[in-house]
Amino acid sequence: MAEQGNGFRKLEMQRPPRAPESSTPEQRHWRRYKTSLVTKAYAAVHCVAFSPAAPYDFAVTNSTRVQIYGSRGKAVKKTISRFKDIVYTTSFRDDGKLLVAAGEERIVKVFDVESGGMLRMLKGHSKPVRTTERQKGRRGRRVDGREEGLGLQVILHGRLHCISGGDDAVVKYWDVATGEDVINLEGHRDHVRCVTTSPTSQDVLVSGSYDHTVKLWDCRKGSDVLTVDHGQPVQAVLMLPGGGVMVTAGGNVMKIWDVLAGGRILQAMANHSKPITCLAYDENGGRILSGSLDHHLKVYDVQ
Repeated sequence: MAEQGNGFRKLEMQRPPRAPESSTPEQRHWRRYKTSLVTKAYAAVHCVAFSPAAPYDFAVTNSTRVQIYGSRGKAVKKTISRFKDIVYTTSFRDDGKLLVAAGEERIVKVFDVESGGMLRMLKGHSKPVRTTERQKGRRGRRVDGREEGLGLQVILHGRLHCISGGDDAVVKYWDVATGEDVINLEGHRDHVRCVTTSPTSQDVLVSGSYDHTVKLWDCRKGSDVLTVDHGQPVQAVLMLPGGGVMVTAGGNVMKIWDVLAGGRILQAMANHSKPITCLAYDENGGRILSGSLDHHLKVYDVQ
């Protein structure tokens, strides 16, 4: 037995050479993104909004303040704390010089970004304001509105307008210069959670509500021209660049609608395990992104 043991020889495992890893253009695109900074906020972050103008600073709402971070050094450049209660939403004007914010106070506040000074207080909502988003209008105007906050609309001749939606189920169109709500769009039966605008028409707005409906509004008529039923409380809505396709999110379901065909549903997807809270698309409109309470961000190819 000893002789047999002494004659034992361990065999070497033959491993084939490792093939070079192949990656798709999509994989290479997302690998370019790296975490550059992690900072602790004072409280829950309800909204992050980027300035459309260079140097592309971004604003973050948490607790009773809005903090503006520099895009390069990622340090806080300015803190706006002219609030008595939680701030849910914020949005920049297209030139990056004005910022709007709103929340539990039920007041839409307009600030000068450079000085941090408050320029206007727009009073009219009877319950908290919770929706915001921004978008360029055609000749003469630019518009805004989105999840958890308010929306900003501006006319190129210097006049300013805002769009806001809140828990009082009303979508308001404001004249910032006078502080008056020019149009009240009423028709939802529950909290309005998201507002956006058409990329092809300055007079068309879209709002989503906890009453399960998404409404397309014509500001010239002051009424809704299309209503679709998402089937669950709506948290986010998105208009794709062409203006003919709309994306809605409620529960864990995302639906795509053909607006030009009278609100015909094109596709429904349930890829999240918990409710979807936000939607966005990339600068070319080729990808849709959805964020959810399941801690996942999912990317969809529009093509």
